[in-house]
Amino acid sequence: MRNFLWEKSGSARGYHLVSWEIICTSMDNGGLGIRHLRDMNEALLSKWTWRFFKEKDQLWYKVITDKYGPHKSEWYPAPISLPHGHSCWKTIISYGKKINQMCTIKINSGSNSSFWWDSWTGDKSLKEEFHQLFKISQSKSGSILDHITNSNTGSDWNIQFTREIRESEIPMLAEMLHKIASPPIINQQEDSIIWPHDKKGFSVKSMYEFLTAARTIWFEIMPLSSWCWTTPRDLLHLAYCWSRPGLSTTSKHIWQFIPAAIIWSIWTERNARAFEGKAKLINRMVIEIKYMICFWAKHSSTDFHYTTAQSILNWDSLFL
Repeated sequence: MRNFLWEKSGSARGYHLVSWEIICTSMDNGGLGIRHLRDMNEALLSKWTWRFFKEKDQLWYKVITDKYGPHKSEWYPAPISLPHGHSCWKTIISYGKKINQMCTIKINSGSNSSFWWDSWTGDKSLKEEFHQLFKISQSKSGSILDHITNSNTGSDWNIQFTREIRESEIPMLAEMLHKIASPPIINQQEDSIIWPHDKKGFSVKSMYEFLTAARTIWFEIMPLSSWCWTTPRDLLHLAYCWSRPGLSTTSKHIWQFIPAAIIWSIWTERNARAFEGKAKLINRMVIEIKYMICFWAKHSSTDFHYTTAQSILNWDSLFL
């Protein structure tokens, strides 16, 4: 494939006519749809993590649990430490936390979701966000249901600690109680984990598209410069190339808004998919980010004379 895309005369090699990043972009977004090997491998391994969430009654799940011990969370396979060598399962569960943060947990009975270990209040677990409180908790592995007490007036949280809360820890406890708010309404159904990035549920295809979406946006917004004409290894490499001398005044002005605009847009899109079940096409996101950058650039400097429409239609020319 790479040789086919090389510009060459006879047996002599030439330049790459098309960047590999464009080749690996989906056909809907102007590429050839060739898969990134690393991202595809991660998507395939992530499928086993998803099966860990869903196939509790299967023999392979019971074998894994017996071999590596019980897990603190039903939605997050516990990390393992081996004295030597590598384990296929160790590689698979390295994606467990990422998958867990990309999903939403629907609380029903509250009996099979961990109060401290699961990310049921957002993209972080209470253990991560309030680690000091976790360390003094009496029930570190208790479920959400274990932390709820019922009375004639309703239900309330019942969080027990091994010692009295210190004065310095009161603001942290108040913040946590504000975050978890009132206990969820409990019913008899089991808790479930939901993949919000595809209405049909988790699939290797939807995972791959999720992994490549952010990279596609970065490279659509940030065209390669004359001193970095090959595809950068990662975003740090790209940022280094862009920080070197030689940028025009317009390019420097636009550049300062690019990281914030992209990160903000990806984050808000992630939240929309996770909590509202809404998803935008990558092309639409790219246009909206370019509009945001141009709006900021135009209203922060009198030297930026281009209209928003001109800037979006002739995006690459802004960086010459």
